Amino acid sequence: PPKTGSTWLYQVLTQHPDVFVPELKDLYFFDRHYDRGLAWYAKQFSESDGAVAVGEISHDYLYSPEACDRICRDLQDVKLITILRNPTHRAISHYKYSRRFGNVTGSFLQATRQNPNILDCGLYAKHLRPFIDSFPREQLGVFFFDDLQHDPTELGQRLFRFLGLDETYPVECNRKVNGQAVSRSVWISRAARTGAHLTRKLGWTALLGKAKNSSFLRQVLFREVTTSDSADFDLDGAEDLCRDFYADDMSRLSRILGGHQPPWLKHRSAV
Repeated sequence: PPKTGSTWLYQVLTQHPDVFVPELKDLYFFDRHYDRGLAWYAKQFSESDGAVAVGEISHDYLYSPEACDRICRDLQDVKLITILRNPTHRAISHYKYSRRFGNVTGSFLQATRQNPNILDCGLYAKHLRPFIDSFPREQLGVFFFDDLQHDPTELGQRLFRFLGLDETYPVECNRKVNGQAVSRSVWISRAARTGAHLTRKLGWTALLGKAKNSSFLRQVLFREVTTSDSADFDLDGAEDLCRDFYADDMSRLSRILGGHQPPWLKHRSAV
């Protein structure tokens, strides 16, 4: 899901010599661009040079049953990774991000009406169900954002182990990535998104990847968050709304994970 560490995952994987991930981490082939064909998709990995683990990171696949069906049909032996976060914390992070970039306005409650995905993206059981039903359990790696916060090195090692890689290879897992930022101008930010959409539509993935990874462009488009940027976030009622909204889905999540409670539910039970 968005706001659960996909950029960290990308940075950790790209440090390992036995991994190849395209410069544009989010290809969105199996949900948005499947009409380009498997030959186009394979071309995105043409420089993998015999890497042990070759893949991509596109978190929107989680929300696409069509993507699940296509992956199952085309890549039967694939390994799939997801990182799940306390859905309330994820939704609040999603709201703050959307507010900073001018995608929504007003309070948390108002923003969820403007963009229902702020809440829907945290319905993990609902969206994982097609993958649970379609793939053997050993091909699904379900990890948790709590572990990223508490011990990123150990989480990185478990990820490598899941992918059949040398987990002892020294990788910097504590590096801060995707720090909080705010758009210098809503209009410039929207223009940049339009340009990125056009570049992606044209299939220029390498160019878009270089642009998204450019520290210069990041400095031009964004600035660091200050206290004043966060002062007007209205989270009144957010916790109560999320608790009720996610209650049933969290119960189902524990069941489809084989009775293993996610860390945030364990902590709540302990209290």
